[in-house]
Amino acid sequence: MTAALENPEHVFLVAAPVAFLTAGVGLGFIMLGVWMGTMAVLRVVRYVDNRMALVQRADIIKAIDAGEDEEQ
Repeated sequence: MTAALENPEHVFLVAAPVAFLTAGVGLGFIMLGVWMGTMAVLRVVRYVDNRMALVQRADIIKAIDAGEDEEQ
């Protein structure tokens, strides 16, 4: 680090890796956010799909019960 302070050209030897590491960490957090958002959306889609299946099953059971009541 002292060499970078003595010679201005050597500043890039320190600044460039720091800049790339900072950018890499930033991109990592962005990718983590995208991943978490995707998982949240998939969780909501799965929940809605399961609820729709339960409603459909309930409608089928009601129709079967209504059909059996009419036969008796």
